[in-house]
Amino acid sequence: MDSASSCAGLKSPIPEYFGNDCFCFGFDWTEVIDSKVFFNKKEVKMKIEKKITGVLLALLCSTNLFAYDADLAKEINKTFSQYSLEYLNNSKMLVDSETVMKMLKKGDSFIFLDIRTPNETGILGLRTKNTLEIPFDVLFEKESLDKLPKDKPIVIVCHSGSRALQAATSLEMIGFKNAKVLYGGIIALAKSVSTRNVQ
Repeated sequence: MDSASSCAGLKSPIPEYFGNDCFCFGFDWTEVIDSKVFFNKKEVKMKIEKKITGVLLALLCSTNLFAYDADLAKEINKTFSQYSLEYLNNSKMLVDSETVMKMLKKGDSFIFLDIRTPNETGILGLRTKNTLEIPFDVLFEKESLDKLPKDKPIVIVCHSGSRALQAATSLEMIGFKNAKVLYGGIIALAKSVSTRNVQ
């Protein structure tokens, strides 16, 4: 094989004679001067090392970015896979605002657990005597859990119901079988309030 054919992978023009300094690595690292190609072995080696280092770093970073704890994911899946839409629709975990208003009117014994932030409750808050305000981010601290009753329903309230559902399912996991979700959150409750159902 002649030197010209051994450099056929180069993108730059191939002159008739390259000499013993011809290296083909599939990259266009050449300087074309007067239709002759010149290679600096040290420079080419440094460029190759940089290229390889960059590729290895990219692979390492992409592996870490997309890695996750598979065992923990299995445990979480085992817990949350049971909460299908059918299960939630047929369970007693969800309560609508009309039912809650009837419970209030009858004087039923239950706790409103408002898990919204202090900023949210400061603007629009529940002012019933059975309301307990514990923000979601501190709900599972021991001091907060010790405030929750186990002998009466806990109706969990958030803005629209999303956080409440997460809170209720998690509370149920740790033994609070009395946790319920106000379906639609404070928004639904506000819509259901009228002069006819509030004393």
